Amino acid sequence: PSPKVYHYRTKLTPHPQEPPPRRQRLAWQGGEASVDYSAIGFLEQDWGDARDASGRRWRKVVDVRSCPIATEALNEALPAERTKAKSGRLSGPLLLRDTTEDGVVTDPQQVVTEVLSELGAFSFRAGGFFQNNSSILPAFVQHVLSAAVQDSPEVLVDLYCGVGLFSLSGANHFQRIFGVEVEPVAVNLARRNAAAHGHGHVQFLAADAANGLREVARSLRSEKVVVVVDPPRQGLKEEARRALLTLRPQRMVYVSCDCVGMRPKREISRTLWRRATS
Repeated sequence: PSPKVYHYRTKLTPHPQEPPPRRQRLAWQGGEASVDYSAIGFLEQDWGDARDASGRRWRKVVDVRSCPIATEALNEALPAERTKAKSGRLSGPLLLRDTTEDGVVTDPQQVVTEVLSELGAFSFRAGGFFQNNSSILPAFVQHVLSAAVQDSPEVLVDLYCGVGLFSLSGANHFQRIFGVEVEPVAVNLARRNAAAHGHGHVQFLAADAANGLREVARSLRSEKVVVVVDPPRQGLKEEARRALLTLRPQRMVYVSCDCVGMRPKREISRTLWRRATS
């Protein structure tokens, strides 16, 4: 379980209130005064029938003055963003990212650094992917690695590796490590993190999951392989699943935030087991 129940989330992406379509403004009895242009928060679930000039549907924003799961620093930064929204200087969604080394930043392209207890420093793009609950990361990473090192595999393949969180945290447990990531900026930062951590034997590949797995397969000898898979919410695509099966890993550790979507992964596990025992 997370050591924090509240104020743990280090990233928010609220929406500023956009003006409604012209015909909707004219139709409202209250006119534009019924819209709070200083609101930033989450979009209402009810879309309604209003559309803007480009045909996009329009929704009101539910204003969030304070978020109980966001860090205190993020909540303190919300009023300044609300002032910008009211002046019309913002279009959504916004970004607020809180890190140990850089505080709260709002530029998605800014490179920021998070220092994690027992794991060290990791640099990443503020708008890119990084776990949003830093308080749980040391225990979370240790849990994943404890499963990955069982039966002493020689090679770790870190699929959807981002900036190298699992690859670099487990670098001392494997002879060779391959991180596969499709975003070039994340790959460059992963290589920078590897240099900072002093792990020259970790190799990062800029490729989608399927092509990255094929490239790794061409580099393997007769080594025992474990694959850590930490994909986006939609999970592994069919082509990536087929490439994973041809790799014939000894073990797969799958990290998922979507329990409902785990059924196809159970099929992968059964296929791997059948191949390993045939």
